[in-house]
Amino acid sequence: MEMIKMKILVLGLGNLLLADEGVGVHAAHSLLEDGCPDHVEVMDIGTAVLDALPALEEAERVVVIDAVKGGHPPGTIYRMPIEAFESAKCIPSMHGFDITRVLSLTQRNTPPEVTVLGVEPATIDWSLELSPQVRATFPDLMRTLRDEIGEGGRFKDHRSSGRGVHPSRALSPCGKSYGRG
Repeated sequence: MEMIKMKILVLGLGNLLLADEGVGVHAAHSLLEDGCPDHVEVMDIGTAVLDALPALEEAERVVVIDAVKGGHPPGTIYRMPIEAFESAKCIPSMHGFDITRVLSLTQRNTPPEVTVLGVEPATIDWSLELSPQVRATFPDLMRTLRDEIGEGGRFKDHRSSGRGVHPSRALSPCGKSYGRG
């Protein structure tokens, strides 16, 4: 008997031209290159968050990967529900729309469960490369992402994994710093 798996959507967000700001895009590309289960759709959204709208209409779970400023050392990986963000206080980000606003545009009766895997950036400046700090934890990010999309799409609790993944509250994507400054 074949098990029906939950449809999971992985969204890589960020600007690939701004070093660590593009970590979500790097992660999406890495996942696509290495392959992923059939029940997982991976999208490199970049800064065009609105492009995810059709896929968000159908996904049962969503994993968003993006750079997040949470006040921990660069390279720290955060795992949190989308509700942990202070979106209502935010103005639209450099991405045009934040993911919570795009979710509100769907025609769904019930929203999908959304988990954000955030990475504390070290460098947000002109570069196609991740900083050494974020590059060093990138394999941990990919292992965490693989856990998120694993068997049956069940999310694992990383709080006791000892791998440096921090469940966090009240993070704000508005706290990001873009460009030179």
